[in-house]
Amino acid sequence: MSTEPALIDPKVAKRPLFLGFDVGGTNIKLGLVDDQGRPVAHTKITTEEEQGPREAVRRARVAVDEMLAKIGLAVSDLAAVGLCVPGTMDIPRGMFLQPHNLPHWHYFPIRDCVAEAFGLPTSFANDANAAAYGEFWVGSGQKFHSIILLTLGTGLGGGIIIGDLSIDGENSA
Repeated sequence: MSTEPALIDPKVAKRPLFLGFDVGGTNIKLGLVDDQGRPVAHTKITTEEEQGPREAVRRARVAVDEMLAKIGLAVSDLAAVGLCVPGTMDIPRGMFLQPHNLPHWHYFPIRDCVAEAFGLPTSFANDANAAAYGEFWVGSGQKFHSIILLTLGTGLGGGIIIGDLSIDGENSA
């Protein structure tokens, strides 16, 4: 049984289109969704953590260009990028702090690097918060105004939505 959602035809996708960019210690997952959160296309690359974030973002851009070309689109068809990352971060500055599973990525301005590579506005969130918001928006939590989502992977994470608002937390950086 597949857990992959069915992809919709890009011709019927409701514009604008958005790129999801999910950084993990092993893989970077890249997905295209329409304005209703329906998946249009996806791909992934290995993170290759030791090569650093700039090289990973460069390779992600190549993978996205290839994914889009297969469905007759280009980056110019996208409105924005939603970037999510694990670990400690400074959200206002768009920076990784000290992600446990990405030691070569410490204190790196990941949001601005992605925005520059794609030439698109880029929002920045913790990966567990992004997962919670996705479930709240188009998943099993869409009937509720408040949810909690826990993630378990390399570490333990969680996202909280209260009264339709994502609680992002804060850091002392």
